Amino acid sequence: MNAALNDIVDFIKVMPPFNLLNAQDCHLIAKRASIGYLP
Repeated sequence: MNAALNDIVDFIKVMPPFNLLNAQDCHLIAKRASIGYLP
């Protein structure tokens, strides 16, 4: 995992309502959000 994806995961984990999801869901959302993202 690159640093940018880690940042997205950490961000999602504290953002309501995403903070209600488990870590696996956060990771999947981050992967989708990072499509097309260039660090």
